[in-house]
Amino acid sequence: MKHNPSNHTPFAKFITRAVPKQRRPSAVIEIEAGEKATTDVRFLSVALHYPYMFATPFNELVINRPWAPAFTQTCIDIDRALGNSTHGFCWRMIDAENGEPNWYWSLAKEYDQQLSYIYDGKNIHVEVVNPWHDPAGELRSTIQAIIDKGKRRAMNWQAGAANDAHATLPGGAQ
Repeated sequence: MKHNPSNHTPFAKFITRAVPKQRRPSAVIEIEAGEKATTDVRFLSVALHYPYMFATPFNELVINRPWAPAFTQTCIDIDRALGNSTHGFCWRMIDAENGEPNWYWSLAKEYDQQLSYIYDGKNIHVEVVNPWHDPAGELRSTIQAIIDKGKRRAMNWQAGAANDAHATLPGGAQ
């Protein structure tokens, strides 16, 4: 297939280099974002291994390159927590704001929390009700805790703290 620049956003470019075959990186799209380049996470190996996580994004899935190992480990941990069922887990948007990672996700609709409005004659009270599939909200809480840990890990690695006791490399290496 012939390369057509009009197929890509004006900020994206394919990276090609004269690199020996054994050292060639997998296909990557780099998007210039100020001084630091970012990578579309769908080109990371984790997206190929867990395609269900990237099937229905709502918006861009772009991550700062130094955060990629932490994001990869987060995906691995989420897959372990989900077990045999994906529960409709999907990354909805991944970006950065004020130098910090924002990783948005969702579960299948049957795992959505609902708002319950109760009128007592004077006031309206609003309650968050967990779905019957997860009445204690354990699945949602577990996933959010994994993501929060991954975001902290990403910030530690970005700060050069890869050997920090709280930051482990994918696969459990320190």
